[in-house]
Amino acid sequence: MENYTIDKVMELANDLKFKSFEESITNNLELSIKEGWTTETLLYKIFSNEIIRKEKVHKKNLITRAHFPQIKYLENLKREELPEDMRIVLPQLETLDFIKEKRNIVLTGNPGTGKTHIATGLGIK
Repeated sequence: MENYTIDKVMELANDLKFKSFEESITNNLELSIKEGWTTETLLYKIFSNEIIRKEKVHKKNLITRAHFPQIKYLENLKREELPEDMRIVLPQLETLDFIKEKRNIVLTGNPGTGKTHIATGLGIK
């Protein structure tokens, strides 16, 4: 029977491009021993960490490819400064139901009323 070392396991993880594996194994191996996890639980934790990392990288790449003029988030929007009609409709827009319903939205208004911030924030969300 072949002897598998952590170095061999790390090499395989590297070949598979599991970028978060080393940190994940370090953090979870000791915890798994302490808490008596099954092998399946340990593997689940390691793989789910990798999926989370890949999803973050994918989202970052999509945002970069969108070429937004500025990176703006809805959480940073000063809602009290928005025109009243936008304050009313914004919660509905934030559900992103218009995307699922394949509807377009048009943001109109004077300069400085938050149109670009809202459009970018919705795009990022």
